[in-house]
Amino acid sequence: MTNLSKTIVDKLENVYIDCSYSNKGSTVVVNIEIPDKEGNEVRLPFTIRAKDGYALKYDDKTGSIIFRFTKQTFKEDKTEEELIKNYSNYFTDYTFNLSNIANYKNDDQVVEYNPPTYLLEGEVRGKRLPLFEYSDIEPQKENIFIFETGITIKGKAIYIVSYYGNDPKRCKLDVVTEVSKNLYGSPVFEIKTKSGKMFTKYPLNGLKYEGGYNPYTGISRPGKKLSPVVSISVLAEKVGETVKEDATRGLFTTYILSKGDLKLIADESKISTEIIINTYSYPIKFDETNLLETNIVLGNTPTKYKAKRFKIAEPRVKLFSFNVPFLKDVESCKLLLPFSSAITLDYDIIRGNVINGYIQYEVSTNSSTLYIDNGNVEFYKDTINIETSVPFKPTGEYSDFREPQKRLGKQTPTLLIKCLQEEKQHHFIQGKIEYPINGILKDELDLLNQELGKGVIINE
Repeated sequence: MTNLSKTIVDKLENVYIDCSYSNKGSTVVVNIEIPDKEGNEVRLPFTIRAKDGYALKYDDKTGSIIFRFTKQTFKEDKTEEELIKNYSNYFTDYTFNLSNIANYKNDDQVVEYNPPTYLLEGEVRGKRLPLFEYSDIEPQKENIFIFETGITIKGKAIYIVSYYGNDPKRCKLDVVTEVSKNLYGSPVFEIKTKSGKMFTKYPLNGLKYEGGYNPYTGISRPGKKLSPVVSISVLAEKVGETVKEDATRGLFTTYILSKGDLKLIADESKISTEIIINTYSYPIKFDETNLLETNIVLGNTPTKYKAKRFKIAEPRVKLFSFNVPFLKDVESCKLLLPFSSAITLDYDIIRGNVINGYIQYEVSTNSSTLYIDNGNVEFYKDTINIETSVPFKPTGEYSDFREPQKRLGKQTPTLLIKCLQEEKQHHFIQGKIEYPINGILKDELDLLNQELGKGVIINE
């Protein structure tokens, strides 16, 4: 034990530690995937998250957490050397085995949960918002597990809380103490069980040492923050073949949302930091089998808001298909797409063929590529700028569209082939008008259908 401000992460196999938290209205995203040999900064609560394809089994192999409880207060100018020398006088360590979660009997369920909140900076009596790290707990409060530690500090019994119960994908841990009933008013609490027991957070974050003002030197030191967690050791085990089903492994935050979904987030003001969400106004839809309903992720931390993201890294959607006729003396051949400019094609390559166009979206780079083939060879490939990035703010504001003229329009894919008018061409369009046309005589309609039966060239 050489550094009281750090947590030693002995083992992280197929999991990562999420310590994200709210700070003055913004969310600080902190994730530990590769532990530092010198230790990491871990604050309460923290969440153990299993990677895709793995699960927390909560057995003897899953691991344990060692918590540090401060049983005796000390001045901020106390040195680390003094604290370590007299460690047992100041601190009590408690080992929590994650296998305890599997054996928990939830006989006294939580019936009320009031998340810790904060007031938006600059406001005095405004709406209080839940701290980010506690914002998704209330909807599943009945899954909160509360474990006795047998430790009492200054007359207060200490408990370990698993906010997500025995969820195999995530385990959020915290430390609470029981609240005594107050004869003179309602006690402040976050958790209340069916039997009437009440609990509130036990303050472990923010304790400092080697800081404070030194009257001899006249220097104020910021001090070091005492870590409430001594060590973490966790293992998640492989389950099923979910990784094969989800080739992106959830690494990218490209979501398909409607404006209504975005407005809901704005109205509830639950995400208090700027996030980028990609929305789509394609005149076509992505294949639903390539989409997965999930929660919007901020950093690596899921929020409660639902959206759809891609299961494959490069989904491809068919945009058009044209059967190109044989024509003579073609002057130009253009393809109009739902973008800002037309594409000029070489008619000799497509004459007499069926051409197909595809848009391939690359999730990792938020870019789109147009591919065109003639049934035998892919003869066109180019990146297209469709400007799907929308900076979204909690106020509901949509701003900073980088190049709105390049965004998708409502143009239906159209192939235009211009021929020299003097030449006699092969049949291009054949058919018959079978519905009535106001203002046209029957003889005129018969004559028009006679020409359409032979075939008519349409040009400029």
